[in-house]
Order: sequence, then C-alpha cells, then structure tokens
Amino acid sequence: MPAMLGRAIALGLALLVVAAIPAVASASTIAGKVAGAKLPKGSKGFSSVRAVRAKDLVIVDVAKVRSARYKLKVPAGTYWLLGSTTPFRGGKAGVDPGGAKVTVRKGKKKTVRVSLRKRKHKLPRLPSGARAAFVTSKSPAVWVQHFSTPDDLRQLRRGLANMLIDDLLEPLKKACNGRIVEREKFDWLITEQLLSQSRHGNPSTRLPTDKMIAHNREVTGSLTVSGPTSTLTVVVKNVVTGTTRSVSRSAPNDRFFELETSVIQETVRLICGDKPPAAYSGQATHSLSGSDGGSSQTLSWSGNVRLRYTGDLLPETGGDPPGEYASYAAESGSFHVILDGTEGSCTYHGEANVTIVPDPGRHSRVQQGVDEPTYSLGANFPADVPPLRYVITGPAECHGGTTGSFPLAGRAYLQTITSQRSPSSMLVGTSIWAAGPVALRWGWSLAPQAH
Repeated sequence: MPAMLGRAIALGLALLVVAAIPAVASASTIAGKVAGAKLPKGSKGFSSVRAVRAKDLVIVDVAKVRSARYKLKVPAGTYWLLGSTTPFRGGKAGVDPGGAKVTVRKGKKKTVRVSLRKRKHKLPRLPSGARAAFVTSKSPAVWVQHFSTPDDLRQLRRGLANMLIDDLLEPLKKACNGRIVEREKFDWLITEQLLSQSRHGNPSTRLPTDKMIAHNREVTGSLTVSGPTSTLTVVVKNVVTGTTRSVSRSAPNDRFFELETSVIQETVRLICGDKPPAAYSGQATHSLSGSDGGSSQTLSWSGNVRLRYTGDLLPETGGDPPGEYASYAAESGSFHVILDGTEGSCTYHGEANVTIVPDPGRHSRVQQGVDEPTYSLGANFPADVPPLRYVITGPAECHGGTTGSFPLAGRAYLQTITSQRSPSSMLVGTSIWAAGPVALRWGWSLAPQAH
C-alpha cells in the first residue's frame, strides 16, 4: 500500500460504497494573482493552479498561469487552491506548497491570491475519534502519480504528473465521465478537513469528511533519454481488477511538449477502457430428459433473450483469467416450453409461453479487452411464472383428459455451469449437467449489441 494512503488509514479512514456523486454545472469564477516564487517563462517551465473540491477531493479545473495570473471556472462550492511550478531546465525542483481555501457562490466571482512561497507543513495531532471516509465511483477516478526520470531531470517527476492532470482533465470527462482526484497534498488536506470537524474548528466553515472519492485508477510512468531521443511511457493501472496497460511515445529531446501531448488520447482510452457492449442478444435452448423404469420425461424450450449491461466492471473470480469483466442481467425475451412424458401406458403433453422480465438477482459476466473473452452465463425464469398445464392421455386407467401442472418458476434458461471461452465476440456454446438418469443441456448463441 502506498505510504500516503497508509498514513491516511492511520487517521481512521473507512471505505463506503455509494452511488457516484453527480457533477454540478453551476458556473462560477475564481481568479487572481500568483506570487511568492519565481515563475518559469515560456518553454522554460510550467506553472498552474488547480481547484480541488473540498467535499470529495476531485480536481475540478486547472488553470495555466500566464503573466502571474490564473482563472478557474468551477461550480459553486468550497475549494482548495493548489499552485505549483515545474522548471524544465536547471535540475532544480519546482514549488508545490499547500493551498488556500475559498468558497464561491453560484454565478459569482472570487479574487484570491495564491502564494507559491515554500513552507513546511507539519501535520498536527488530530483529535481523538477523528474519522473520514471514502466513497467509490463507478466511473474512473484517477490518481496521477509522480513519474520516474533520469537524475538530471528529477524536477520532471512531479512536473509530468502536473502536466498530465492539466491535459487529461477535460478529455477524460468527455470520454467516460472520468475524474482526477487530488493525492499530491492528500495527507495535508485530510488533516485540515478533519480538524475543521473537531471542536477546534469553526462550525461555520466545517468541511465534510465522508464524501471523498476513492481512486480506482492509477497513472504513472517514466521518462528515459537515449542520445538525442526522449521516450515517455505512461502506465495505467485499474485498481479494481489489477490490470495494467501502457503507451509509449518517442521524440527528439527538443520536442518535449509534443511528446507529452502525444500520449493524451491514448491515455484517456486506457483509463476509460473499451466500452462494453450495451447488450448481448440471441437464441437460447434447453432440454431436460430422464427415464426410470417405465417412466420418461422431456422438458424443452427455445426462444430469445436480451442481456443488458449493468454498468458494473468487476475483477475476475475463481480460476478465470485476470482482467476486467462486464456484468449483464436479463432484460427481456420469450420462450416456448414443451413438456412430454410417459408413465406406463399413460402419456402427457403440455405447452406454454414464458415472457422474460428484468432479473436483477442473477448476473452474467463477460471478459473485456480481449478478442476471445472468457464468460459465464446465468439467468432464470421469473419467480411469478405460472406452472405449465399438461393433459394426460391413454387407456381408461390413465383418466384421459385429466390435467396437471408442472412448475417453471425460477428454472435456469441460461447456465454455463463453469466459465467458457468464446472463439470470437459472439458468445456461442453449450453446457451439460447430468445427475443419475437425468440430463440437462443448455445452448446459446448471443451477439454483442452496440445499443
């Protein structure tokens, strides 16, 4: 576990699972001057101010500093303003101090001076019982970490992270509603917010400590230099599934800006992942047959089903290949069911139609990001399906014309038993289960649907 999060847990952080917090679209402005440190000019460096929403530690906007001034567009709320500088030459580290807190109302403008003066932040002792909590997000929540670089470019370790935060913010939001969460000043911000909740804090300026977004993606990488060529590698890790993907680009040493911007779109794609199919739909069949002495029975059905993507991406389970698995639940469909049987000289027959309704109780899973996905299927008839009515025929002792009922509710119409691997994007297969004289067989052919 990274040291930063280890210290946070020592403060009493707990993990909660809640729905993703929607963004607020109120337009307000925070602007002002940046002072307290020498700002690199032009191609000699990079300076920025970022607005971190206090309630969830999401970076809402980043403003490049120009002529010692910045301007942020944010929804109404309370923010921490964090300024930083990154020189590209000289080997000296930039400035990355703690920030000022500001509250801005809807549609209003606040003028705030951001100081870049270096100062040491000693974390105070927290009051006994101080606690904070994370909430999880279904959409990507990204922690951009420091990069590794040659020693003579060590000032870029944090600088590359700052530039990526700036360039990823908007395209990531547009692509998959992704967000970047603040971790550079994580310990300091957590402590400040916990202190505001204590008896030592001002009740009128208390900050929430139970809505901070937990990161589910980590972005880091490396910058290497070989002769006249620089290579930038960005590594994206999905914290939920443990999968790691990367992108690398090379450029002449004097074209560094182009190198950093060249990885943005691919990094966004790696963070967001390939969007799972909206649904799988197609044919499904089933048969149950058995015999015992003079009795035999066959139950069969065929029809169509549509499985809808639930929006959940989960890690592998059991012995499945590592990766990200999209979850699907039955949405609609219909089946024609036939029952035939004999008992001695008597026979019986019945038919029924079953309509499939959404079933949140059982989920199917399909591996993502591979050409031949591993998957598992499971779906049942609705619990309120009426029993199938059948009619008995035969000699007098059979009481011909007598009717009976056969239960259908809850029977599995999709069942892989064990995970299967598809040879293509289509999910085509069968599964067989036998228990003594009874044999069950399922078959399916489901195609991915974009909409």
